[in-house]
Parts: sequence; C-alpha cells; structure tokens
Amino acid sequence: MPRHLKWTAFSFIFLANIQLHAQGFAIGKDTAIWEEISEAEKLKASLLWLKKRALKEEIKKATIDLLKHAATYNDVYTVLRISNWDSGMMRTIPSLVPIRQAKIIKFKISSGFGYRKHPLKNNDMFHGGIDIPAPNGTPVYAVADAVVISAVKFHSSLGNFVQLNHLNGFITLYGHLLRFIVLPGQTVKQGQVIGYVGQSGWSTGPHLHYILIKNGFALDPYPFCFLMFEKFRAKEKPVYSGSSK
Repeated sequence: MPRHLKWTAFSFIFLANIQLHAQGFAIGKDTAIWEEISEAEKLKASLLWLKKRALKEEIKKATIDLLKHAATYNDVYTVLRISNWDSGMMRTIPSLVPIRQAKIIKFKISSGFGYRKHPLKNNDMFHGGIDIPAPNGTPVYAVADAVVISAVKFHSSLGNFVQLNHLNGFITLYGHLLRFIVLPGQTVKQGQVIGYVGQSGWSTGPHLHYILIKNGFALDPYPFCFLMFEKFRAKEKPVYSGSSK
C-alpha cells in the first residue's frame, strides 16, 4: 500500500471522527427533548445528522479503497483497525481458520509458507500455502464470503480442490480434499462448509493445503487465520477515558 495513501486516509479518518463526536445531537434518543426544541434547532440537528452520515460513507469508501490496495498482512490489519474492525468488512476478508481447531492460537501446521524440501520430489521448492493436518472427513470452511470459481476433481498435484474468489483482490484455494460440496458459480458465506479434508493428489497424509492470494501474489495464510480472534481481542479492550484513578 503506498505510504502517502495510507497516511492521507489516516488523517482524513481521524479528522472526520473528531467532527462526528463534536457535532452530536441526541436525535431520536430522547423524544421529549426533541419535541421541546425549536424548528430552527431541529433543522440544524437534521443537517448535522445528514453530515455525519455523509462523513461515515466517506470513511467507509476510504477504508475499502485502502483494502483494495493492501499488499501485505500488516496492510490489511491496519485497514481493519482504521475501520474499527467493521463486521461487514471482516466477512469479505479471509479471517478464519479453514478447519475446526481445538486451539485457535498457534494451531499445528505440518508445512509452512515458503521454500522447503518437497516431501515427494525431495528437492527444494516454493510452498505457496500452508498444510494443516487433520483426520479424513474433517469439515473445511470458507474463510470469507465468496463465489466459487473452481471445483476440480483429480488434479495431478492438488487432487480435489476448490478455489474461492472474494472481494478486494482476495483468492483462497483448498487442496487435497476428500470431496467438495460446492459448484462453480455458487455463492458461499464465511464459515460455510465447502468440503472435507482428504489426501487426494500428491499427498503423504490427510491434510488441507490452504493458499491465500492477494492482488495476484501469494501471501502467508497463517496470520490471516487469527484476524477474527484479533477482532474479539480488540473489542474486549477497555476504552481509554482520559481520566486517572
């Protein structure tokens, strides 16, 4: 993400949020007070409310534009913080562990992202995803809202696999499946079962081969698996009041 674009957006959103907090009228919150104020004050309050809505829409557009240009995990994490972990945005971003895990944090992977010695070819090759070991038949979930682009059987290396296209340049791929239960063109929701763990294709044991692509480039999917956890952790933090005790 270009640095000037990121800091421009930061400045714009910071100033906009100041105005949103500074211009508040309790419209719709206290009917008795609303009925007592003059028509001029009602008009002023209504105009301020409309201005707030317009500012919120501009903030939303700015964060979506930042997300489209995000090139790394840190970029995506920064955009989510700017958006205050917007639930609608989270549904469009790969932010779940694609299979059920007993431990969400530091769950076990059998092979990470990057160069490694290939277990079958026995030479150094780039591994464009992560391998998550699990028993045959373990459900596999869509990590974000998406459209199924491919659902392929008997691929020479990936075996049975599913490719999902998400908004804002994200693509995810789920390989070595026992079977899949979706079809190309189908819309799926975040957390929906799309298939089951297997060991089809080039595989030494049952596991999910999980790939994440952003704007045409493969990224390490591992940190993205914890984004939903990061959201809940951020929401649980107490809001700083500015007063000492």
